[in-house]
Amino acid sequence: MVGAVDWRERRLVWKRRVGSLVHHVQFDVLDGRRLWATDHATGRTLLVSARTGRVLRTLRGCPGAHHVAIVGTAWVAVACHDADALAVYDTRTWRRRLVPLGAGPHGVAVAVVP
Repeated sequence: MVGAVDWRERRLVWKRRVGSLVHHVQFDVLDGRRLWATDHATGRTLLVSARTGRVLRTLRGCPGAHHVAIVGTAWVAVACHDADALAVYDTRTWRRRLVPLGAGPHGVAVAVVP
């Protein structure tokens, strides 16, 4: 489950089941109004509205999905623990490219180098 809490009112605004083994949640770096959640069990990564909890997009094809990183507006990268790879999704086409990494990648971070 993921959810939103109104801390001023001390109440749950919404909650949503986004998988059977949610591993990581990451807010969208651009506006914070969306969040990404990975489901390790199904290999899915979901884009969720932070305001309503509505699932906006589901990305598939990342066995053992672990951590997620957002690369500006161009890509979404997800560590695929069970595929020994990194899934890179192009946000214009939502096509996935698997990049072999080695045994059981866990975390992922992005650095923009000029």
